[in-house]
Amino acid sequence: MAHIPSTEPTTHRPHVAPDEMPDGAADPTPVAVIGEQPTGAPHPGSPYGGAEVVDPLLLGRLVAFDGYGVVVLQQRLPVRPRAAWTALTDQRELARWLGDVDGDLHLGGTARWRFRASGAEGRGRVEVCEPPTRLRLALSEDEHAGARVIDVTLVEVADGTRLRAAQTGLPLDRLAAYGAGLQVHAEDLAAHLVGQAPTDADARMEALLPRYARLPVEPS
Repeated sequence: MAHIPSTEPTTHRPHVAPDEMPDGAADPTPVAVIGEQPTGAPHPGSPYGGAEVVDPLLLGRLVAFDGYGVVVLQQRLPVRPRAAWTALTDQRELARWLGDVDGDLHLGGTARWRFRASGAEGRGRVEVCEPPTRLRLALSEDEHAGARVIDVTLVEVADGTRLRAAQTGLPLDRLAAYGAGLQVHAEDLAAHLVGQAPTDADARMEALLPRYARLPVEPS
């Protein structure tokens, strides 16, 4: 079974509001490393194209912020934002590429989920719901809700939609695993939108995890 980290919080973390995100997380740009050359062709969904980046096969970046980790990921999707939004919020659509989701994905609603690839379970509350452009989930249901969040935005571009996802409040010692896991989910979403089956999560995590482990964690 693929080791995609659970979304369940293990401890309380400081709330990170959108305007408090590190600059690199707020508007991700390619990261150039002097002396290193990317190997392999760029990921076909990467918004960075052929730009010089640490690893052109990765969609995500790792950032340290206030003692915890942030994964920031961008992916081009071959559909318009409305179709991408439906895939992200409709329970029947989610069951086809992500897993079982029960609850209310409207503003203020709560939901529980179980990811098919890893068996990981989570719960959260919808803090922001702006169809078809933004969805923000606080991955807890107590007074510290929002300490660990995942924030997804969809922006229409010429060839479809640019998806941006930022997951905050993560343990730094497991940040690479969260980065790889989030990319697996993003790739499965993109595959679903063109009628393809989800990836082999075990094989994909095995390929991605060493690459994310080599990524530098950027300071905020």
